[in-house]
Amino acid sequence: MSKERSIPKIEPKLVGQNNYAQWILSIEQTLSSYEYKEEMIWEIVTGEVKDPDSEAKGKSADAKVKQWRRDNNFAILTMKRNCESEAVEVIGLARTANEAYLELQAKYEGKTISTLGALLINVIKTLYDDRTQTIEEHISDFDKKWNFM
Repeated sequence: MSKERSIPKIEPKLVGQNNYAQWILSIEQTLSSYEYKEEMIWEIVTGEVKDPDSEAKGKSADAKVKQWRRDNNFAILTMKRNCESEAVEVIGLARTANEAYLELQAKYEGKTISTLGALLINVIKTLYDDRTQTIEEHISDFDKKWNFM
């Protein structure tokens, strides 16, 4: 039987790109203080510890899967409860802490004004060539670039 954990409060909450570096360091330090077996829960977030469900077999595996899911959910809830609403929307419907981490990383990590300018130029220069792609593929490509920005 595992003991109950309360979701830790981290200050400041993630607002966006301007405090992402500070926030992710605080999340890493916090989740590294909680254990998942011999590992740290932070390693579930980074994807170093995978969901054992695909490899699991038998009753002992059931316990491993349940523990991984509890710890994964703890990590996601810790991340969500320490974000402002815009950042929570970025996480969206992520089912794993690793998916949430990668979504936030893609949205906020290392984006400066010059990086955003380069991304904007990349979006603006997206041209449609009907010989190489369909209009749906072009719109999808444009949409991916726009959302990444």
